[in-house]
Amino acid sequence: MNLLNAPFSPGSEEMSDSDFETLTEEDEMRQFVRFCDEILVILNNRCASVFLNAIDNKFTEEEKN
Repeated sequence: MNLLNAPFSPGSEEMSDSDFETLTEEDEMRQFVRFCDEILVILNNRCASVFLNAIDNKFTEEEKN
């Protein structure tokens, strides 16, 4: 089973304490994978932003010279 394509999204709705008690191991793994995926997206976007800013700064410096 591909956990990244599973229809479970931990951020889609709040979970009560009783919901956590009834999570299966597969649900917990799916939640963890989604969390890691969200972190990777954030890091990827941040890295892309830093890279593009560096390129922009390089061209700006060259235009000044």
